[in-house]
Amino acid sequence: MTIGSNFAILTKPSFLVYFRIFFLLLLFFVFDKSFGQDISPISDFTIRTDTQVVRFSKEKLLLQDRWVLPFVVQSKNASLEITLEVPLIDAESEIELAKSGDFTIVDSLEFISESELRIKIRLNNLNQTDLVGVNFKVVSADKKEKLIPIYIYPYAVPVVQWKTSDDDLYIGEEKSFELIGSKLEEIDASNIWESAPGFDYRLRQNDDRLRLYILPRQLGNLDIKIPLKTRRLHKKWNGKYSSDFEILNHRFLVKGGRLSFITFDRSEIIAENGIGDPIEIQIDKGRVLNQKKTYRIENQQEAGGTLIAEIFTRSSLANDKMLCWLKPYGYHRISEGYLYIKDGDDAKFICNFNLIQKSSVAKVSILHEGGDWTESLSINPGEKFDIRLEGKGLQRSRINLEGIEDLLKDSTVSTDEIVVIHARLPQDFNKRKISVLLNKRPSGFELSVREFQLPRNLDFVSVDFGAGYKPITDFNKTILYPKAIPNIVIKFNNDKIETVNRFYGKQYLTMDVNLYNNKKELIEYKRFENIVVCPGENSLRYLFYDNRDCNSAEISLNNQMSRKTQDLPDWGRVEVIVKSNSLKYNTVGFTQKIDIIEQKKYSFDIDISFPAGLLIQKVGEKGLGNLSGISTAIVGQFSFFRPDKIERYYPFKIGAGFIALNAFNFAENSNRDVGLVALGSVFPTKMNARFSFPLYIGFGYLLKDAKWFYILGPGIQVRF
Repeated sequence: MTIGSNFAILTKPSFLVYFRIFFLLLLFFVFDKSFGQDISPISDFTIRTDTQVVRFSKEKLLLQDRWVLPFVVQSKNASLEITLEVPLIDAESEIELAKSGDFTIVDSLEFISESELRIKIRLNNLNQTDLVGVNFKVVSADKKEKLIPIYIYPYAVPVVQWKTSDDDLYIGEEKSFELIGSKLEEIDASNIWESAPGFDYRLRQNDDRLRLYILPRQLGNLDIKIPLKTRRLHKKWNGKYSSDFEILNHRFLVKGGRLSFITFDRSEIIAENGIGDPIEIQIDKGRVLNQKKTYRIENQQEAGGTLIAEIFTRSSLANDKMLCWLKPYGYHRISEGYLYIKDGDDAKFICNFNLIQKSSVAKVSILHEGGDWTESLSINPGEKFDIRLEGKGLQRSRINLEGIEDLLKDSTVSTDEIVVIHARLPQDFNKRKISVLLNKRPSGFELSVREFQLPRNLDFVSVDFGAGYKPITDFNKTILYPKAIPNIVIKFNNDKIETVNRFYGKQYLTMDVNLYNNKKELIEYKRFENIVVCPGENSLRYLFYDNRDCNSAEISLNNQMSRKTQDLPDWGRVEVIVKSNSLKYNTVGFTQKIDIIEQKKYSFDIDISFPAGLLIQKVGEKGLGNLSGISTAIVGQFSFFRPDKIERYYPFKIGAGFIALNAFNFAENSNRDVGLVALGSVFPTKMNARFSFPLYIGFGYLLKDAKWFYILGPGIQVRF
């Protein structure tokens, strides 16, 4: 009965047991989802401007492969407030905004509640960017970093109006209109001719002004309809995003002139093979144009004009065109005026087209600031330079340098044969080659981007010999170091080589190390070659330098020299000479020397002297004392060096030793004796001479007479 009862309890769980099992399964499901996926801590965000509030979860737009939040701005430098919802962020985690050139921080990131963050930014010139990425860096409690991007898509809605007081157009004549309104820079104006029924048109942007050019092709009433597009997507009335904008409408009356206008199949004809070589073209079939006949094309309606070309009409085509040969005899630009098709001297039709020679570049030269024209096509980052192109058909050609926008054509010297362009290479340019483009096609010439290679002042080289690191340029005289030199270490400050606006490139150095004894005799020499120091990360060009041969480590002389600095003899000398490697530069480099001497305060030696005529006064005896004969003194003495001189003594010594009075007097009454003496000596001559004549003064104790005595007098000193 008991066993059965227990079995019943195990097979019929209570409600609490079911609840616990359900709770564990729920936790497993939640943790499996959260750890199995990379969940962003930013669940949603809102943008607030002066005119609207948009929420990402409601207004997001899939742009290519990214979800973005579009919103309307009123200016290209608009300010906006971003509110982030971060319910999943850990309280111990840190979040910060990554800097970007697309915007400027107005108010820093701050919590407005436990799960909401707010920041205010100002956009930087929306004309240069469409999609703005705002990146947030989250640092967890275990110092793991994660970059969380959000993408915003600011756009402006333009207003365009077309007003004109003249409703007449003339066949074959181009007419321009200025469109007025606001946010006109948002209109997509490609400046390329487009064809429409009865007319051609193009839109051109120039200094925030939008102009429309129309070229009619048929007579009578002409309804102009020009569809506009915007550079960026904008929200339509139906809630969808599109670049299609409104359509400009206007009706004109197209009138004809005294002469009928004949249109060619292309407005620009290139004489590929030069003057006289026929070119196949199609023209409108004129009423009075006969087949198999040659007509002249001149630049004036009256007789005697300049012959530009001849047209030979070959045959009529089914599309109401005539197939012709055009034989050029000169060149012409549309801007130079109309052309007239003549039968003899009688003008029959009017036309206009560009007849130009094939553009080509035969030679490219570079003018550096302060230099002469050179065919070496190497330029440096951040450099202003002039580029000269020589060839054919250049004046009207579109010339570009790939990747460089800062270009200005010098119109004062430009011809079809020579074009000069002022240019500036950006400091952060990231290519090694720059193609010279002629009408958007490679011309066959390239500029090479060469990093600066200029010698720099050596203040980025620091030296430590026991007193801390200092620039080597600070040492302009010999250094007297008052103790043993522990080591000499050379260090390079990479961040000091280049500044924001001044570039020098990699620094190539050599270093000579000379070790001397106190007599300036060379005891060891070592040369360090191929020292390469690269600019630091503060340089805009840091990423473009080849760092494989750069020396970033310190140079310790004690690790490189067989004789150590602390083993140098007294008054030993270390000479370090650092200079720019002259083989790497085209200009004179820099040289800097540091000279360190191990200074001593004193020295000790044993002197043997032969004083004679010493005045000896024994303690307790009256009178001036007695004069001694030739004596012998052996004294250990201390000599003291002058602190402001190199191995130069003060003219005195202090010491103690023995003196044998009257040592060479062997008479019975010679009064010979030996004494212990403390002496001071003053040298009227050089102290380092082998023979000198010092003046002694001191006191001592006579061992034979057992008396104290004073001593004063000259002597002869011999140095060994």
